[in-house]
Amino acid sequence: MLPSTEAASSVAGIAAILPSITAPGVKNALKFSLLQPRVGITWAVDEARKTQLRFTYSMFTNQIGAGAASFLSVAQYRGFYLTALDANGDHIAQPSELLFNSYPAFVADADYWGYDPANPTQVSTPIHKIGTYGNPKTHEFIVGIDHELAPNLGVSASYTFRRNQDFNWRPIMCSSCTATGGYITGANYTYKGVVTGTLPSVTGSPSGTYTVPYYGLATGTVYDPAKGTIYSTRPDYYQNYQGFEMSATKRMSNHWMARLGFSTNSWREYFDSNLGMGNPTPILSAPNQNGGLVVNATSGSGKSSVYLVQPKYQVVFNGAYQLPLDFDIGASYLLRQGFPMPWNYSTSGGFTDTLGSTKSLLLVNDVGAARLPAVQTVDVRVGKRIRFFSKVTLSVDLDVFNLFNSATILGREYRKQSTNYTNILEVMQPRIMRIGGRITF
Repeated sequence: MLPSTEAASSVAGIAAILPSITAPGVKNALKFSLLQPRVGITWAVDEARKTQLRFTYSMFTNQIGAGAASFLSVAQYRGFYLTALDANGDHIAQPSELLFNSYPAFVADADYWGYDPANPTQVSTPIHKIGTYGNPKTHEFIVGIDHELAPNLGVSASYTFRRNQDFNWRPIMCSSCTATGGYITGANYTYKGVVTGTLPSVTGSPSGTYTVPYYGLATGTVYDPAKGTIYSTRPDYYQNYQGFEMSATKRMSNHWMARLGFSTNSWREYFDSNLGMGNPTPILSAPNQNGGLVVNATSGSGKSSVYLVQPKYQVVFNGAYQLPLDFDIGASYLLRQGFPMPWNYSTSGGFTDTLGSTKSLLLVNDVGAARLPAVQTVDVRVGKRIRFFSKVTLSVDLDVFNLFNSATILGREYRKQSTNYTNILEVMQPRIMRIGGRITF
């Protein structure tokens, strides 16, 4: 981890309270080293080699983020509270409206974080630690068959199995958790109650009521904020992925080509014990369901909350035809199962644990049970090649995306306490036409 500097505030008066600080680097904070073997075998079933069986095995490490060790830096977020007098009535605190005489009162109430008010330039040892960690790895097996039905026409099918294991995590350390390795795990929580209600009546959502349990820290579990977190291997946790795909491909010949593909898959997570989870309460970012689907939240514009669960089915088709006079036409079709609708209830009261963190309680037992409508889209292209001299070609293309102007729902408001609960937040982009040109020589 390289040294980092956090600049002082540019607001007059605050720079003296939060001056610039420089955090020293930590050499070889996290080190990963793993052999990544790969082996493949292909066997021709017949002498003409029109049918082939294949098998591959790979072991590779999972991707490690560039900022994986940043939690060790002592230059983290710093801040404090101040009272402001809204003199111009715009409901925005301007620098000139800040009342610095309110700072001592907020400090006395410990309404600050990330620094020592008595010594704001102090750079101390980070409270977070590095424990015993390993290499997150994936074992992948692929078995497939390929067959040539006719010249330039072939079919194939593949089955893929992946085992993701040896994940690392950062649980919170505590002084009373000796039985669970010195940090808080699901074994340190106890059942507190249930939240009940009725699921929304929208297309794709299961009907009826929900009863979801929530948990809090067990009596005797002592949480010490000064102990921070520890980077270590996550015990009793792994993920399994299974996928099947098949396709038929007609290579370009006799002026046309086409491909038809179908795939289905299942990606699930497993807990051998509650030592592999934090708070067992099923929440949006961690359903904590043994054998449940793996959920990944997208990051982007924030137009709506999109939570990715692998679709159970997906069909793709594309093809192209070469017309006389150097004209080309092509089309692409996609059909896939809609993404999930993870109805949830986010609150800072009612079922928070003693760490004070807000929970987005997942209201469906199976995160894949409520689904948005299936996505279907057709795109087309018409192209024309114009040749100049002997080596210069101008290619002009007209592309039409979402030809039938489908308005399939891509996102809703899933938070029950929101005034926009169940409202549609995002649909597919409308029909778009694009003209492009390329010169090759």
